[in-house]
Amino acid sequence: LTKGFIPQSDLIIFVTSAERPITETEGKLLEYIQQWGKKVVVVLNKVDLFNGDEESIRKVKDFVSENAEKILGVKPPVYAVAGRLALDAKLGMQSGEMDQGTYDSTWQQSKFSDLENYIVNTLTNKKEAAKMKLESPLGVAERFLNNYKEASELGAEITEEDQAVIESIKESLVAYDAEVEKELQSQLDRLDEVLNRIQRRTRQTAAKVLSGSYIAQNLVGVLTKSKSIEGELEMAMDVDLAAELDQLSNDFARILQEKQNSQWNLCSALVNQRLQSRKWKQIKLTKPDLSKAFKALSRGQDSEEEKVTRAMLLKQYDPAIERALVAESVIQKAYDAAVATVAVGSGGFVALEVFNAGLLDTLAFLTTGGGLAFSLGVYPSMLNDEIEADLEKRGAVWKTGVRENLSEVFRKAASQSMLEMEQAFAPFVDAVAVEADKWADVKVRVEDSTSQLNVLRRML
Repeated sequence: LTKGFIPQSDLIIFVTSAERPITETEGKLLEYIQQWGKKVVVVLNKVDLFNGDEESIRKVKDFVSENAEKILGVKPPVYAVAGRLALDAKLGMQSGEMDQGTYDSTWQQSKFSDLENYIVNTLTNKKEAAKMKLESPLGVAERFLNNYKEASELGAEITEEDQAVIESIKESLVAYDAEVEKELQSQLDRLDEVLNRIQRRTRQTAAKVLSGSYIAQNLVGVLTKSKSIEGELEMAMDVDLAAELDQLSNDFARILQEKQNSQWNLCSALVNQRLQSRKWKQIKLTKPDLSKAFKALSRGQDSEEEKVTRAMLLKQYDPAIERALVAESVIQKAYDAAVATVAVGSGGFVALEVFNAGLLDTLAFLTTGGGLAFSLGVYPSMLNDEIEADLEKRGAVWKTGVRENLSEVFRKAASQSMLEMEQAFAPFVDAVAVEADKWADVKVRVEDSTSQLNVLRRML
């Protein structure tokens, strides 16, 4: 009931007992009064219990004044009175039971005169009355501003907790991105193993075909450029790269899905906890749909997207074309070695006409034995070195191309996965951003209004 009158009051007469001054309950009431910014006069009652001990009364009065100032923020006037004696004096005088002398003595002992004069002067003095009338709405305004200040501080504190969750999600997504990148590199390393296997088997077959023993055993076939050599190279290079790429893509898609599910479960749990705490029922998290990201990776149906992806991956390496080019080069080198062998066996100098004199030492062919050894040993080895250098050069080009193309496909899927994850949490992130802006705006407005109120109070 008392609290209901406080907002409407111009002057608050706060009564406390000298027996137990400023109790805990009274302190809370003073805090409530302070929130409304009302003018307060404190009445310390029952000082007659001290039997005229002015020192004790002064100590209690100082205690009340100090504690009231701590709560109100200003030092209020404090009047020590004996309310019972003041009432006895008033009633005795009105009833005629008390003569003037007794009344004066009792009234003086009650110490009520100073309080009465203060209240009358405060309420009847036009300047003071006007000041109180103006201070009352200012107090109400300050009350509301304090409420908004507390609300903005609480709102900002809650928003900071939301932002901490968002930061945790960001850090988690960064870790997720790093894990995906690590897995991507692992799959590319597997691709390197496949491509190196193709190149290694090709080199081995080329070295076999260009060996002196092979040429000697298959001299007619080599000289006639038989298809058997191309067949051996085809067997060596018979790796279904498309199938290998499909397997790598499927594995990467599966691992990406597993990591995405794990990340989603972790982050969505944090956000849902905040949504429940906030009671933001209107915000619903939707698990990201990564079907688009995985469509270009996963193999199963030959959709247009998959055909385009496969064509892009294989554009740097066409097995049929590569086999044909390598076979042509190896067959020609083997033929050159075979011709040299025949030429040496026939006399030596024919080779000079066939191979441009700078390639062979003329003296090496002067004797059939030395020339034959050269044509079936050193010379094929020289040709094989050329083939290996050529294979290395060509391999570096198509291996880099295939790796870059597969990396592009993988990174596109990983980026799509990250984008879908970020968009899934966007409603919460946006809501927190709006809340942060709202409470920051409230804080600025409260500070501005408080500053204006302080100017008005100084003017009063």
